[in-house]
Amino acid sequence: MLAVFLTTGLIGSAVTSGDIGVTTPASRTVTLTPTGSIPSAQQYLDPSDVLDFVLDMSSLLASGEQFSQVDLRVTATSALQGFEVMEDAPYQAVPLDNGRIRIWVTVAIEKRDAQQWTKSASCQIEVTAVTNSEPARTWQRTAQIAVGQR
Repeated sequence: MLAVFLTTGLIGSAVTSGDIGVTTPASRTVTLTPTGSIPSAQQYLDPSDVLDFVLDMSSLLASGEQFSQVDLRVTATSALQGFEVMEDAPYQAVPLDNGRIRIWVTVAIEKRDAQQWTKSASCQIEVTAVTNSEPARTWQRTAQIAVGQR
């Protein structure tokens, strides 16, 4: 599980070490909502790609709230397929502003040629976000990214 701690110093910071000059297109933004449906990015990931996506959780926040912690976990099925959220610099998760986090995803090298990618598969990331409200709210939502040979 990847934990992203959103401290006051990081929220609102759009550029950090390892994140200079990266602009994620809207087609790679997954918007998580209170409705509980599983949203998906518009753009597919080829199994050999290493790409940035944005998880937008801002609609989960009440006025004046911020997230104090966000935990990301690739679901078991997606992990078995080789799908992963990268954790090491310069590909670690980066808070962009309150409620939006840039992540980098790929498929493990040994799984990139698997037959499963000839058809697209939806890979999922479970997001657990805790607010700074008293008492704290905890949201758990799932985001998905389609992976397939392009």
